[in-house]
Amino acid sequence: RTGLLYAVLNSSSKVGAALAVGATFIGLDLAGFHAHGPHNSAGALNGLALLFLVGPAVLNLAGAALLINYPLTAARFGEIRAALAQAGS
Repeated sequence: RTGLLYAVLNSSSKVGAALAVGATFIGLDLAGFHAHGPHNSAGALNGLALLFLVGPAVLNLAGAALLINYPLTAARFGEIRAALAQAGS
């Protein structure tokens, strides 16, 4: 069971990384950015900045908003640790 959970963890990490790369390339194309072109327009460079600055900031804030009311108190954490210690022995 532990091996299966580890495989799911690694697979989801790889899928997430692949989706991030794909979304980035689509965003760069929509912004008009060309990596091999001699010059990019100001709009393309602004799109590049927005993609790499605003996108991660918004996603991190969304993640923080999801975790802000996570119901893990010190008492609950102690209960979980005690249950894990009992299960391990």
